[in-house]
Formats: sequence, structure tokens, C-alpha cells
Amino acid sequence: LARIYQDIELKMNKVAYGKLSSLSTFNQNDFNKVNGLMNMIEGLEQRINGLEKSMVDLLETNDRIVTNLAEDQINNARVIKSHLVNIMDQTATVGEYVENSHSTKFVLGFFVVVMVAGVLVFRK
Repeated sequence: LARIYQDIELKMNKVAYGKLSSLSTFNQNDFNKVNGLMNMIEGLEQRINGLEKSMVDLLETNDRIVTNLAEDQINNARVIKSHLVNIMDQTATVGEYVENSHSTKFVLGFFVVVMVAGVLVFRK
């Protein structure tokens, strides 16, 4: 490809400097080479455009995936926070019940008395 290009460029320079009378000195083979080069360049350009579109699509897909993952994590954090609030509420409710329950105080008091009595009895 580079050799063909150099050959054509050399002939074009000769024309430009008047060393060849005109482009008519190009033969059909030279024009075929030029056309082949142009076709290759157009093919490369189409491939590059296709790659560029693929990259844009890939970036957009990546952005969607990252956004979805972030939204999932935010939703998970909200669910966990909700569970923690529920647990705190339930703990507070149990704590209030224990504080306000006379029977619970009686049972706890009785348990302490039994423990102290047990320690005193077994100590002897």
C-alpha cells in the first residue's frame, strides 16, 4: 500500500513540476492503483465510523449499567435503613414494656433475690 502510494505520489510530483506533460502519461494500471487506494481508504473510513458508533453504543450501555447499579445500591440502602428503623422501634417498644411492666420487675427482683440467696447458701 505504501509502495503504491509512493509510486503515484512520484508521478504526481513529476506532473506538478512539469517533468511530465500531463496526466495522460498515467497508464490504466496507475488509475487502477489510485481507484484501489481510494476504495481501501473508503473501506477504512467506513470501518472507523462503525467502530466509533460501536464505542458510543458501548459507552451508553456502560452508563446505563452503572446508573442501574447505583440505583440498586441506593434502593438497598433505603431498605436496610427501613429495617434498622423498624428494629430500633421494636427495641424501644420492648424496652418500654420492660420498664413499665410490674410483673417483669417482680420476676427480675425475685431472680436477683434467689441468686443472692443461692450465693449465700452455697458459700457456707
